[in-house]
Amino acid sequence: MEKLNVLCYSHEGFNDYMREKEWYQKPGDDTATISICSPNDDDPIHWFPSMPYGNNINLNFDDFDPSKYWDHDMYDELLDKFMFTVDSETDWIFKSDNCDTGKLKAMSYMDAYMIVNFIHNMLIRGVRTFVIHCSAGISRSQGIVRFIQDTYSDRYDIVTRKDNPCITPNIHVVRMLKRIYRNNIEFCGDK
Repeated sequence: MEKLNVLCYSHEGFNDYMREKEWYQKPGDDTATISICSPNDDDPIHWFPSMPYGNNINLNFDDFDPSKYWDHDMYDELLDKFMFTVDSETDWIFKSDNCDTGKLKAMSYMDAYMIVNFIHNMLIRGVRTFVIHCSAGISRSQGIVRFIQDTYSDRYDIVTRKDNPCITPNIHVVRMLKRIYRNNIEFCGDK
């Protein structure tokens, strides 16, 4: 089986990794990066710009699981709505006393769609290393790592960082990615 490296870092660790590789303009040709910042960060800086067909994608959503506050499982209902209203506003904003803006932005289906599409396209292009970061490198980014492990382990020998194994992924992120993937199997080339 071909090896697939999926490296998860904190924002600071990601910055150090990019400096060590001397990737100041873009990631290496065989590497793709997924950068997650919070819209509530004082300075939500992404290392590289998101460019169409580039090896980097930037997203802004908070480390938040809105399903904790739902009285029933709304994911399928919301996915159906997303599938028919992709052009409309798809962000999920929630009131919070814990952040400066008083609002948290949860990962949306649009965010999940962009990530699933990005990973799929990078694999087709032959990219075999993904470097993913969020603020601490233990929840949102690990949700993406878990999705890759669960989705692609039958095709690739997936190697993660030994000092940051995927132990505490954001379950909302994992659910969103898996639902988008399952509902776009023909798009993802899996029949």
